[in-house]
Amino acid sequence: MMVKLCKRLIIFGIILFIVGVGILGGLFASGAIDDLPEIPFGGKYNYDYAAPEYAVTEVAVAGDNYAFYESDSIFSSSDENITNIDVHISSGIFNLLIGEGFNVTASNADIDKISAVQDGNKLTIEYKRNFIDTLTSDHANIILTVPKKAFDEISLEMDAGQVYISGNIEPDYLSAKKLDISLNAGELTMDSMNVNEFSLDMSAGNAFISAFNISDSADVNVSMGDCEFFVTRLTNAEIKQSAGAMYFNDCTLTGNTKIDMSMGDLQFSGMIRDNTNIDMSAGEIYMSVTGFSSEYSVITDRSAGEIYINGEEKKGSHTESIVSDPLGTINIDISAGDCEINFTEV
Repeated sequence: MMVKLCKRLIIFGIILFIVGVGILGGLFASGAIDDLPEIPFGGKYNYDYAAPEYAVTEVAVAGDNYAFYESDSIFSSSDENITNIDVHISSGIFNLLIGEGFNVTASNADIDKISAVQDGNKLTIEYKRNFIDTLTSDHANIILTVPKKAFDEISLEMDAGQVYISGNIEPDYLSAKKLDISLNAGELTMDSMNVNEFSLDMSAGNAFISAFNISDSADVNVSMGDCEFFVTRLTNAEIKQSAGAMYFNDCTLTGNTKIDMSMGDLQFSGMIRDNTNIDMSAGEIYMSVTGFSSEYSVITDRSAGEIYINGEEKKGSHTESIVSDPLGTINIDISAGDCEINFTEV
């Protein structure tokens, strides 16, 4: 009897330990970025975007204080054969910028826990710290500079923190066949890249993506937070968002676009080509589409709410406006909420 009781107590204790670690992990993930400087996230149509100043020189320390730190050189190479970059970071700030050759520097970091290793054409960067380290030490600032070239694949995985990627090289942009980003909690700001395949998986946080040309496919999954695309071309995009707002500012959607939103608002301005399907459970949709309404086919289904096209309310739960050989087809299925679609030319 006592043996069984002891076994049950041990099992119960293990369960409590696992639950406790999970709760602490969640609290850290939600609070780890509170002390970091804010990335300028525009929301509804931010035309005055500028790279955050901290991206190169300034690092936030715990609390409201800011300080400058000397950078430690982790890796340096001029080998043009590097075509793959793989980054794994527990927490902190990560920057990918254009520079001379491949250079990895870090400030305010546990140097013995950061590594940058080249293996053939692949550069792997790791900064792994345990749970206690992330709670008791300041945020590291890691900067990777790369030369102007075309990459096969760039992959980034971060638990919590901020990511800033800028590939702006006049008149060209940094390019990659595949760009894969996974961020559990934090902020993401990217601009100026040509990408064939793009993948973004974000559990909680905000993303601002500017001046991207995605030519083959885009797979975006945001569980909670806002996501804004600015002056960006997306091809064959599949976008899923559980809660938050989705903004497309002066963008172009081509190929087969699928947008699935559980709860939130969707705002779009720009051009639509081919087929765009929007499925929303609850929220509001506002679209300003470049072109004549006679050039587009529009199909709407709604359970509750109002639908307006060029200021005219569409009665009924299902409406269709089909044209032959349209520039684009817009298919909207909204369960609860209002939808407004306006064309720049009537």
